[in-house]
Order: sequence, then structure tokens, then C-alpha cells
Amino acid sequence: MKKQFKFILAVILFLSGCSRQISASETDSQSDYYGPIVSQDTRTDEEKELEMIQNCIADYQADTITDAEERLENQGIHFPNLPLELDSLPEITSLNDLTQVEVDSSISNIYYTGMYLVNDKYQVYFMIYNPSGGSFWLNGGIQFEIDPSLVMADDPQYSEYRSALKDLLAQENDVLCWLMGINVTVSEEEGPAEGYHEVLAMGDNNPRTIDDVKAIAEKVFTQDYLEQNYYPAAFDRDSSTFLEQNGKLYCADTIISEQKSSYSLNPSYIIAAKEDNGIIQLDMLADVNGEVQPIIHRVQLARIDGGFRLPEVY
Repeated sequence: MKKQFKFILAVILFLSGCSRQISASETDSQSDYYGPIVSQDTRTDEEKELEMIQNCIADYQADTITDAEERLENQGIHFPNLPLELDSLPEITSLNDLTQVEVDSSISNIYYTGMYLVNDKYQVYFMIYNPSGGSFWLNGGIQFEIDPSLVMADDPQYSEYRSALKDLLAQENDVLCWLMGINVTVSEEEGPAEGYHEVLAMGDNNPRTIDDVKAIAEKVFTQDYLEQNYYPAAFDRDSSTFLEQNGKLYCADTIISEQKSSYSLNPSYIIAAKEDNGIIQLDMLADVNGEVQPIIHRVQLARIDGGFRLPEVY
């Protein structure tokens, strides 16, 4: 009986050992399947926020904003340009180096906002939506501001740029609308293709061919920009906005309507300018509902033989 008991005990111990080995093997397999165990991030939100802001500042110090833009080009993230009059941003070692700005959580999803003065002219705001401690650009944003009272209105040194901008910006919205078939005066009678009507006018213009429409648009925007962004849909597709047949120009029906904006760039408030190889970069302010705002915007002009053109939409 004792021998039988010892045998049964030995079998139980053997099976138990096998069971432990199998469990260990399964655990290893699960670890391989789910990946390595990640240690818990024990940093406080403040420590994470500090690291995120430091990384943002480092991008501007090392001029790697372009790299960040390329990495995140499909994320719809806005990367503000460093103001033309600044070479870098001051580094910080603590959130105490910033002034915390209180944000109403009922109208904003910003978790933390910190501001500092770069000099006696420029202010920088760092906004964090999620203190992840990871990428600043995926979870935050930055804004450069200046007190409008510090900007000389209609500064004479920028008169050439200001004159060009006023003229181009006054026409920008009209041209974009026309290229999409909005606000085009057409005949009531349908043309040779269903849904198309003969073009009678575009504002004060009376285009009769596609080349006429292009000439109107290219008085405001560079040809390269238009060819890449607007001409394919306007002229080159099977269901393009414009159709030229039998010596007449036709425009397709559209259900799109013009959207008015309360925002507009203000050429009277140009802060700084830099021209290189025919491209002029301008730091300037904008109006919202007619009131000048402190946020700095980067605008570009392209110098051509006939004057200036916009190389992008504003």
C-alpha cells in the first residue's frame, strides 16, 4: 500500500511539473504574440507636458519643422512658421518658465496652454490637447502672436507688397468661385451637353474660351498652382466644370454656393518681409469681423515679369 501511494504521489508530482512547464511555455508564446511588456509611464502630466514643449522648441531650434511636416503630412497638422524676425525660440527647463493661460473647458478641448515672451515684441503660445508625453505635433499646437499696436500700419517700406496684396486678395475669392462654377452668369437655355449652360459673364469679364478663363485666373494665381490644384477639375475631366464646343464656352450646373468668411488678411499690417529668388515671404496680421487680431500669419507672393501673383490660396 505504501509503495502504491508513493507511486501515485510521484505521478501527481510529475504531472504537476509538466503542467508548470506547459504554463511557462504558453506564457512565453503569449508574450511573443502580444509583444514585449511595456513598463507603465509613471511621469506626471506636468512632466509629460514639459517634455512635449521642449521637443517642439527643439524642432524650431534645429530647423526640423520640415522633417516633422513630412512625417505627418497626411495628419492635417498645421506647422506655423517661425516669425521672420526670430532665429530661434528660448529653451525652457520647467513649466514655471511659462505663464499658464486658463482655458474654458466648456468651449475648448485644450488641456494646457503656456505662454512666454521671446522678446519685447513676440509671444508664443503652446497648446496641449492630450499630455501624452509623446509627439507634440500629434497632441498639441503652437501659435505666434504680436500686439497689433506694435505693428506700424501701412509701413512705407512694404508699400510695393501691400499694393500687390490688396489687389490680389480682392480678386482671389471671385476667381476661385468662378473656377468651381460659382457666381458665373449663364444662359437659361441648356447647351449641347446635359447640365451645361453657355457662359455669359464672370463678374466684369466675358470669357468665350477656356483659355480666356485661364487668363483671368492667372492674373491672380501662378500658373503652376492652378495647374496642380484647379485646372484638372475645371477643364480636363469628363465631367469638368467648363466645356468648350462649337466656338462657345459652357459651364456645368453646380449646387455649391459661396461661403463667406469673417476672416481676412490685412495688408495694412505687414510685420516683416523676406525676398529670395522671386518668392516673397510676409509675416502679417488678419482681421476677424473687421477687428485686427494678434495671431501672425505667413503669406507668400511670387514676383513675375508682369508683377506679383499668389502661389497658394489664403
